[in-house]
Amino acid sequence: NQGNQITTNTGDITTLKGGFNLQTNGANSGAIKAGDTVDIGVVDPADSNLTATKTGNNVAFALSQDLNLTTVTTGNSKLDTNGLVITGGPSVTTAGIDAGSKVITNVADGSAPNDAVNFGQLTTTNNNVAQNTTNIATNTSNIAKNTGDISTLNTTVTNQGNQITTNTGDITTLKGGFNLQTNGSNSGAIKAGDTVD
Repeated sequence: NQGNQITTNTGDITTLKGGFNLQTNGANSGAIKAGDTVDIGVVDPADSNLTATKTGNNVAFALSQDLNLTTVTTGNSKLDTNGLVITGGPSVTTAGIDAGSKVITNVADGSAPNDAVNFGQLTTTNNNVAQNTTNIATNTSNIAKNTGDISTLNTTVTNQGNQITTNTGDITTLKGGFNLQTNGSNSGAIKAGDTVD
């Protein structure tokens, strides 16, 4: 019996000396033997995104609240150093903003020179332009009418000026009076206000 026990113990010891195998993701298997140290941590010690800590016999992993990544992909969205791209949707990248043929809603009224404007502001502007166009057409018509009226008044003033000239000539002629003579001689000018005896 003791011989059998010794044989069994010897086999157990040999098995224990073989240790156990440790691998990651189904590969890189390696033997861990008695006395070996297994260091559990992250691949790159400088990577602060994931940390491993040991308390007693417990090993804890923690994900940083301030991740430093090259690319993040979730569903149809991809975020990298160039910006955010949503497949089949909008994108905001260093090249600019592409709405992806989507409607942009809830845009506040622009007020500064470089602000975007919304449809409401454009509608108001278009209405103002239409009203101004109507007003300009009305004013143009009024100006044309006023121009005609002014032309008529100028003609009237010209006619009155001519009439004044005519009247002035007539007055001058009348002031000249008329000549009075007797028996074909002794002619004398008789003017307005003179008395003929």
